[in-house]
Amino acid sequence: MVVVGLLGGWIYIVAHVLYIRTEQIYLIEILKIMDNRKVENPIKVLSISLFDLLNMPLSIPEYQRPYVWTSNDIDKLLNQITNYKKGNGQKPMFYIGSVVLHDNGSTLDIIDGQQRITTMMLINHIKCNAVYEMTYQNLVSHNNIKNNINYISNLSIEELNFDEINVTVVITKSQDEAYNFFETLNTGGKRLTGIDILKAHHLRRIKDTEMDAYAVLWEKEQKYIEPVVKLLLKARKWNCLNFSSVPNRKAGLDKWKEVITTEFSFDTLKSGYDIAYSFLRKLPDGEMKTGADYAARQPLSDGSNFIKYMFEYIKIYKDIFVNFEHLGIEYSDLQCKIISRVDGLGTVDLKNMYQLLIICYVSRFGEVKITEAALWLFRLIYSNRVTADSRLQESTVVKFNENNKIVDRVFALHSEDELIEWLKKYSYTPVNTNLQGRVKGRYVDVIKTHFGFEMPQNDMSTFDGKLKESIENKIKKFSYEKI
Repeated sequence: MVVVGLLGGWIYIVAHVLYIRTEQIYLIEILKIMDNRKVENPIKVLSISLFDLLNMPLSIPEYQRPYVWTSNDIDKLLNQITNYKKGNGQKPMFYIGSVVLHDNGSTLDIIDGQQRITTMMLINHIKCNAVYEMTYQNLVSHNNIKNNINYISNLSIEELNFDEINVTVVITKSQDEAYNFFETLNTGGKRLTGIDILKAHHLRRIKDTEMDAYAVLWEKEQKYIEPVVKLLLKARKWNCLNFSSVPNRKAGLDKWKEVITTEFSFDTLKSGYDIAYSFLRKLPDGEMKTGADYAARQPLSDGSNFIKYMFEYIKIYKDIFVNFEHLGIEYSDLQCKIISRVDGLGTVDLKNMYQLLIICYVSRFGEVKITEAALWLFRLIYSNRVTADSRLQESTVVKFNENNKIVDRVFALHSEDELIEWLKKYSYTPVNTNLQGRVKGRYVDVIKTHFGFEMPQNDMSTFDGKLKESIENKIKKFSYEKI
């Protein structure tokens, strides 16, 4: 009597295809999921309790990989259940994810979900003397089961009611279709991303009456969700009080998935309360809100709170990086003629940092003096292009922020004027190397042309002075035009 392992990623696997509503049975066409391949028999999708699942005639096919979960995996699952139980008020059942089963007539072979099923069986066996019959052929499984039995036996686990744990069960008559379903959701171009998991995690926690509208909005804004979530992740993680790293832009899907799902689903509050934290400025004639309704670094709750937070920042992102004409000619020129134009001149990482700081600025101060702030932030961030002797690395830009605590300053300073004053005082020394015919030289030529200044060839000593003077003149010009 032993129990065994999972194949691939876990949790929320089907929820992006179905909006889970407890105790209902769905029949879906696999055409919508698996590259429009024809399926003779419809797939049965059940939303049931974990108790009911574990009492099904489950089996582990011999060809399955072994049970490989460790104590860390067990702790992560138990912590999620514990955090869920802390929530107050009416809430849906705890959702442990989905499993894929092949109905071979006499038993249901586990195609996906082995790790969670095995672990929960072990917990229930040790803590409640429940008996399950499952055969494990692999010696690795035997060893890991023994280790986890010892580990679980020494844990103090609160009583778990398996009738209050929800699972989505996908059952197919065809073994090939079971694997096609699993592989379509978990591998290749169709593999679930962190964004897919966020969608499933939060949409299932909102009211049924709101779900369809948010689902439609999610699809409409799909192309902006990933870049915005990654920017917000950096805004939250690059915090001097509790700094943690973020994967670099070349990191694989799994690395980004882990940090995105941890920050915006596993670690979110389970209260379900939609609370917005914003900044107020008290003026002689009354209070005035500054910045976004939802602060970039605020605590987030599951469901509508996270969804409204994310969509507010998608709107901000579009207003300042996509449809920005309302911000004036100088801001538009900076975006179109500089930020976008020098993208191929070794500045993609600088652009990412610049966008992060602009979105943080709007989060904190709104669009007040955004053109002025954008020009000075550009000077600050893009100084890295002319102070580097060699190729500019992403790690260099990240370290630059860490050393100068730029993101923290944006959030910590009381007013946009304080921030702009600090930006103006920042000093640096450009280097003369690698100018002639090189990427850095072409970048300098673009800047001189746009900002309208000249300087001696291959002599960068006056570069920043000329740039500062030009920025000041631009600010005076558009400030006068506003009047």
